[in-house]
Amino acid sequence: MTPAAVGVAFNRIWDLAGLSRATAGKRPRPYDFRHHFAYTNIERWMAGGIDVDSMLPYLSRYMGHASLDSTYYYIHTSPDFMNAYAGMAREGQCLLPEVGFE
Repeated sequence: MTPAAVGVAFNRIWDLAGLSRATAGKRPRPYDFRHHFAYTNIERWMAGGIDVDSMLPYLSRYMGHASLDSTYYYIHTSPDFMNAYAGMAREGQCLLPEVGFE
């Protein structure tokens, strides 16, 4: 398949998926689907109260990553992760023993 044919197929799939197109700036690339897939799953798991760390090996395998380090990238760059993480950390503070410092 020629690069031009790949571009035509990609644009057709993008449009059929009903995804919006930016009017200015960078145009979508096929690699953007991978990022969107990873972020959507992580955010769906967080919203559903599913332990994201326990799901990462599945996401890593599905995406073909050689190690979990490559998959952790998506957690730390996810737009909504830090807000949700702050809430999870607040809820879990009661599990930690009190430690006094002198």
